Amino acid sequence: MILTGTGIIRGVGNSVSYNVVALNKGTTGVSAPATSPILSNDGVNWFGTTSVSTPTTWPVNSILYSNTSSNFVICAGRSGKEGWSYSSDGRVWTKSSTVTTRQQLVLIEGTNKAIPLIYKLISLANGYSRYSTDGGLTWSAETSYSLAGGATHIPATGVWNELSGLYISAGSGTNRVMYSGDGSNWTGVTIGSQNFIGGFYENSGGNAVFVSTGSMIYGNGITMTLGNLSGDTNFNITSIAYSPTQSKAIATTTGTTGYIGNYTGLSGHTSLFPVIFNRIIWSIALSKWIGFGATTVYTSPAGLANTWTLVYTTSSITSTQAVSK
Repeated sequence: MILTGTGIIRGVGNSVSYNVVALNKGTTGVSAPATSPILSNDGVNWFGTTSVSTPTTWPVNSILYSNTSSNFVICAGRSGKEGWSYSSDGRVWTKSSTVTTRQQLVLIEGTNKAIPLIYKLISLANGYSRYSTDGGLTWSAETSYSLAGGATHIPATGVWNELSGLYISAGSGTNRVMYSGDGSNWTGVTIGSQNFIGGFYENSGGNAVFVSTGSMIYGNGITMTLGNLSGDTNFNITSIAYSPTQSKAIATTTGTTGYIGNYTGLSGHTSLFPVIFNRIIWSIALSKWIGFGATTVYTSPAGLANTWTLVYTTSSITSTQAVSK
């Protein structure tokens, strides 16, 4: 807002910096993501628009909010659209000036304990890593990571383990988990037979936790232990989020059944969600769980059955990647 010479207050642009950003993941086809970002500052009022600069990289494979740089950052990859984009407010996005020809799959934010003053944002491709120290504006030269014995690892999700000081990635391949102390040199871990799709850092016990569609593991990244799924286990897990405030995780499934638990186990609850959520997140800034359906957004203070409130309806937000401050 500015005060003009006539004493009239006028708006200049949109000065709101949004707390929640949801992007359509997009496809591997030739078109950009079908929908523009949907944004919210309070979790109640949502703003959907095509009048902003959407990321020029897609499909969106990973999105996070960098507390260090105060930027939303995405990594993406399709032939000719690989790379990173960043935004300070969630509306206006800028493509990173660093050029890459590889599909960027996972972002992990952390600090290198050996050099505590250096912040790093890690981006993983299949067999390659890079890092950024300026919040995704520019990225280091590409580093190839080779795992022992010719093992393979395709990243799908990752976390920074603050207690062990390790970057940890989980996904598919012969080594479904790998860890690194610097984000460039990686060691593979062989565990389980399922491909991991989501994860979080559990602060009270210092564990990295990862889930596949039907299993879970936890640990410091070097040593990982099989967790327990109980209750209604008839639906595959599709996404998971963790609340450090409530010390619990909630996972969505292919139905309205959801899982609630901690790092040692998750218990299935039928009809936990009002509709099928394709993604769930926890907002520290808003102290709310946010669930994204195919065309709807719901919020809940507790994440329990019958506590969800419908706050937004649109034509399509399928395959959403979402993050909150």
